[in-house]
Amino acid sequence: MPASKKTLRTQEAKKKEAAGIRVATNAGGVPKKPEKAKIQCQICKGEFIASMPTVLRDHASNRHVKNTFQECFQLAT
Repeated sequence: MPASKKTLRTQEAKKKEAAGIRVATNAGGVPKKPEKAKIQCQICKGEFIASMPTVLRDHASNRHVKNTFQECFQLAT
């Protein structure tokens, strides 16, 4: 009879831990997703997800009317 999914996952985790490449998991044993890259507004220091340009543009045009987009987010292109 084949091993259960939980057993296979546990065995794989033990192998990785022994090799020193442990993956962070949540309580259910599912690997955690990496955190998305963030960019900070230089004026109000608010953090936004860098891969969402519409949110960045809306923030710059609605919150900082007197400043340009480049002044708000110097690292964004």
